Amino acid sequence: MGVSISPAGFFLAFNPCDVDSDFGAIFAELLPGNFAKLQPPEGQDLTQGLEVKVRLGNVWKQSLTELSGGQR
Repeated sequence: MGVSISPAGFFLAFNPCDVDSDFGAIFAELLPGNFAKLQPPEGQDLTQGLEVKVRLGNVWKQSLTELSGGQR
């Protein structure tokens, strides 16, 4: 039996800052020296979705398509 949580309910059940922090920590563990974060698209809020932002070295990637196959 699964649990169904609406998008609004998800944000009540989980702290978005904790999810972002955990995501960044996992990413850094997989690709040491790099950084990732989750954030809503510009001009939108958390209930409208999240984008993955990735920094490899000192360069922020605008899209996951900019990453190599192994990095994706």
